[in-house]
Amino acid sequence: MTEANPAARVSGAELLPGKSNYLIGNDPSKWHRNIPQFARVNYESVYPGIDLTYYGNQGQLEYDFRVAPNAEPGKIALTFEGASAHLDGGDLVLLTSNGDVRFQAPYIYQTNGEAKKKTIAGSFRQLADNKIGFEIGNYDHSRELIIDPALSYFTYLGG
Repeated sequence: MTEANPAARVSGAELLPGKSNYLIGNDPSKWHRNIPQFARVNYESVYPGIDLTYYGNQGQLEYDFRVAPNAEPGKIALTFEGASAHLDGGDLVLLTSNGDVRFQAPYIYQTNGEAKKKTIAGSFRQLADNKIGFEIGNYDHSRELIIDPALSYFTYLGG
């Protein structure tokens, strides 16, 4: 299994209106002004032929893996520190000291160029302790594949 690329190229997409300013401390040389905001952040080539995109959706942070034609989605491996990962009825559950985080079974699909989505069978796959990958059913390897794990809920336990 290939490890993720720590030097993946990061870029913003879908520029949003407004800018952010970070004026922390008393040293103006460390202040950052007029920082652009983006709706999406792309990490290119986190694995060979596989990009990762983060974006907001109804107040939640989501992410998609975009697998290029003929790239190997089996190289994707998610590792979780500070949590215990296990599968529950197709969902991924992360047990933390502050509560559980549940990801629904991933929505995996391809488009046909007409914005129609064809659902591809697939699921999370336990690779090792706290290491999760994806099991992907039959799909057209000559077209891009999208793997979209959806955050289902977070429960906070404790005081």
